[in-house]
Amino acid sequence: MDFKRARSDEQKEIRINQISEAAIELLKIKKYEDITLAGIAENLSFTRANLYKYISSKEEIYLHIILEEIRKWKKSLDENFKDVTDPDKDAFASLWAELVYENKLMIETLSLLYTIFEKNVTLEKLADFKGKLFFETMGVVKLLTEIFPKFTMESAFYFLKMQLFYAMGLYPTTVECEIQKKAIKMAGVDYQTPDFTTELMEFTKMQFYKFKV
Repeated sequence: MDFKRARSDEQKEIRINQISEAAIELLKIKKYEDITLAGIAENLSFTRANLYKYISSKEEIYLHIILEEIRKWKKSLDENFKDVTDPDKDAFASLWAELVYENKLMIETLSLLYTIFEKNVTLEKLADFKGKLFFETMGVVKLLTEIFPKFTMESAFYFLKMQLFYAMGLYPTTVECEIQKKAIKMAGVDYQTPDFTTELMEFTKMQFYKFKV
């Protein structure tokens, strides 16, 4: 990088993206609650004071990450379903579930959105995030109405909302940590860890039945 302090909007965007990448890398090796701004700054060779020039909390960073991941997911949906109209429902459900899982960082961060991220940012930052989130979400809704002409904008929006809510609840149950695995074994419980794509695929099929698309 050839600038020490970001001054233009473009340079600030580069800095925010660098901070986001550092936060993503830490999330791969640490629990969210163990990630700190000091740790993120250290990963970037920033001072913590320098970090505060671009963000005011770690939750703010993860809001940015959510938006970027949703945009990546929307791009993958566009690439896979471009010019597709009224496809075979089983085939769509299978590919849809796979594409959601491929963007599992989106689901992992969304699962923390309402309980943690949104409660620890400023009103102005949250309002800005919600506006951008709605815009990106409606892009997916529009795509769904193009794929399935029987969908109205309202029903497609509800379909997507239920999909994301289900995926957000499902994902944490599919990534057990060691203590959870040991607890299940110690309890003598006959429990099989759910497979994310299989469960989401079946849920998607049920939604198609509900909406009669």
